[in-house]
Amino acid sequence: MMRTMTILWAGLAIACGIGLFLVKHQVQATENDLRAMQHQVRTDRSTIRVLEAEWTYLNNPARLATLAERVLGLVPMRSQQVVTMASLPVRPDAAPLPFLAGNDMRLGLGLPWATYPHRKPHSAPAGEQVPELASVRMTP
Repeated sequence: MMRTMTILWAGLAIACGIGLFLVKHQVQATENDLRAMQHQVRTDRSTIRVLEAEWTYLNNPARLATLAERVLGLVPMRSQQVVTMASLPVRPDAAPLPFLAGNDMRLGLGLPWATYPHRKPHSAPAGEQVPELASVRMTP
């Protein structure tokens, strides 16, 4: 009886030792993964700070105004360029739609392009571009 109990306790001690060994290695691997992730987070945060600083520099209004003027030839808008909807010319070949008669601006229906009927696209020979649709963007 004493010998059986000794063997049982010895087996239990060996099983606990093996289990402790396996858990120790699993914990070490998890800690290594955690350290690697924390290092990656620090690196990413540093990169984000650099990118935010670069974004702030690139979106500086004074820098963008200088680039727009130098590269694109854009200049600040003058007050003489602002017009009202009523001062826009009406196309002579377009008749207003019946529900827009009167060009009522209070309803938001006085859009000059809303009063024109849309032209139906017609087919052209292959390789030939239709002149009146050359600048129109067609969406499916």
